[in-house]
Amino acid sequence: FLYPCRFGERGQLHSRIEEWRRKTLVVSHELYNGEHLAVRGQEIRAWAEQHPDDPARLRTVPIPAEIKQRFSTNTEL
Repeated sequence: FLYPCRFGERGQLHSRIEEWRRKTLVVSHELYNGEHLAVRGQEIRAWAEQHPDDPARLRTVPIPAEIKQRFSTNTEL
């Protein structure tokens, strides 16, 4: 946390794909309170599908090139 945010204040969230990996991607987030950067963070998301032997499980798979291409034209979410 970089700047205070009080209950009831409205902020603006900026999210973007920071990095593509083979089976994961890094999404960065910045929350602004007015013109002040209040919060910065990131998450790692995995691309997954149902496991063929057990549909209750997931397994990671390579991110399709088409998905990367669609997001590369404008990485602002």
